[in-house]
Amino acid sequence: EYHVTEQKDIQPSVINAFELISMSKGLNLGNLFDEEQ
Repeated sequence: EYHVTEQKDIQPSVINAFELISMSKGLNLGNLFDEEQ
């Protein structure tokens, strides 16, 4: 049970990190481009 919980805990964390990075990257890129132009 502990092993499954550990793996399950890590998986969502990675997915969340990727989603956050994707959203942050998109927002940051948009802001950077807007500011540069």
